[in-house]
Amino acid sequence: MLQKQIRLTGLPTGNSNCLYVYESVSKKVVIDNCYKNWTSAVGDIVDAAKNVVQAALSEADWLATIAIWGVIIVVIADLVIPMDPVPIIPLSDPTLVEY
Repeated sequence: MLQKQIRLTGLPTGNSNCLYVYESVSKKVVIDNCYKNWTSAVGDIVDAAKNVVQAALSEADWLATIAIWGVIIVVIADLVIPMDPVPIIPLSDPTLVEY
């Protein structure tokens, strides 16, 4: 999993405040704007946070898909390979007896 490294810089410039946000893993500027006050920057900050969450969720979806396919492959192998030394599914080994 990629770790995001975010750099935030706030600079007062004349009668406005400038906000610079840089994401160092993808080397991308997320926000580079000046605002009359910090409350007017909330929309851009929320949009940036939403993009970070969407990226994390898409990565989580990818990892979940890999995990699901891994389980499917193990179950199919357990059912197909005769004399499986470690039965994953108890029903795939006819020598197991339930008491």
